[in-house]
Parts: sequence; C-alpha cells; structure tokens
Amino acid sequence: MSSDHDNGVASATSEEILRACHDRIEELGKQMEIETFGIKRFMLDDDRIRFYTGFDNYRTLICCFEPLQPAASTYIIGMQPEKS
Repeated sequence: MSSDHDNGVASATSEEILRACHDRIEELGKQMEIETFGIKRFMLDDDRIRFYTGFDNYRTLICCFEPLQPAASTYIIGMQPEKS
C-alpha cells in the first residue's frame, strides 16, 4: 500500500499558500476596520449616516467635522463652567 495521496488535485506550493493567507489577512483587516464601532462602520451607508447624523453622506460629515475636531477633542460632555 502506498502512502502517497494523489486524488487528481494539484497541490498548492508553499508560495501559493502563503500568498492566499496574506490576501485573506488583508481582507479580514479591511473588514475589521469597517465593522468596528465608530463612524467608519457606516461610511459606505448613506442612509445610516443620514439617520444617525443628519448629514447626507460620510464625506459631508467629515468635511464639517474635521475643522471642529481640535476643539471637539478637548470638550467634555456634561461639564459646565464653575459658577463664581
């Protein structure tokens, strides 16, 4: 009895397997970036951007938000100035 397994399917080379694994890792990385919690999750869905923000699309939202970002990053929600 032979220990060779030849089922008529050409076996992939190590380089082909490595390339396929690398491609899959890149694909999963892109998917993870989109699926993470945050605004990027909805960047391709204009209806959700409109529902959650009132802006027509992601590009419009970013164009309005970017100039405000430096000030917004230091603003603490719920904090009120102390009364003198």
